[in-house]
Amino acid sequence: MFQLYLRNYFKAGGRRLSDAKELGFFFLYLVFALLFGPGFGWFLNHSRSEGDFET
Repeated sequence: MFQLYLRNYFKAGGRRLSDAKELGFFFLYLVFALLFGPGFGWFLNHSRSEGDFET
């Protein structure tokens, strides 16, 4: 689906390939941060608080 978006972006007379690559990496990072950021941060905080509680 994202590749289809890039294809339409190129057909519409988009920017150069490097800019499209940066845009793709930005979207990948954004999706990764939204999906895994809060959960991973909660896991880190939870494990850290557990460690402080045990000691």
